[in-house]
Amino acid sequence: MLDLGCGAGRHVLYFAEKNFEAYGIDISDTTIKKTKERIEERKLKSNAELIKGDMKALPYTSSCFDAVICINTIYHQRKREIEKTISEIFRTLKRAAFF
Repeated sequence: MLDLGCGAGRHVLYFAEKNFEAYGIDISDTTIKKTKERIEERKLKSNAELIKGDMKALPYTSSCFDAVICINTIYHQRKREIEKTISEIFRTLKRAAFF
């Protein structure tokens, strides 16, 4: 799962502790550094990966995530930026198979 705008890593840490592959991206060097410290303290390095980046241009391959969460972050952008972010979310999500 990917947490867009992961901030201090609350959701990344939660999912990593539940043995999910958790990824986080945030624009802030400070929050990425703090979250990496928390991941190391809890020995969750194998389940969590963080990068500094922009949610409007995600550095991930298409269809690579089962879930993407974006809590209290996406609305800090202008309408066109929100549209780009939603497009990136859609691009990175795996397509569900419907029968």
